[in-house]
Amino acid sequence: MGPIEVHSYTVCFLAAYVVTGILAYREAKRRHRLTESTLMVGSAGLLGGVLGSKLIMIVFLGPAEFWRLLPTIPFHGAALVGGLIGGMRP
Repeated sequence: MGPIEVHSYTVCFLAAYVVTGILAYREAKRRHRLTESTLMVGSAGLLGGVLGSKLIMIVFLGPAEFWRLLPTIPFHGAALVGGLIGGMRP
């Protein structure tokens, strides 16, 4: 894709977030439960997943190694477990 290198893992992960968001939105709308609170819970889960994934990397890698690897994180998915744990804790 030109000068920007996009890995298939990153594309698949983004596609999963988008599809899950669309399905959750449609299901909430179908059940007449689409309120501002529902959208806030979904947003909190997404934010918790992102923060949890980074925090778990700091715990396992240590701060120095985390900052060294930060630019490469989108390319290898080393934060899946932390994202799942953080996403369940909003």
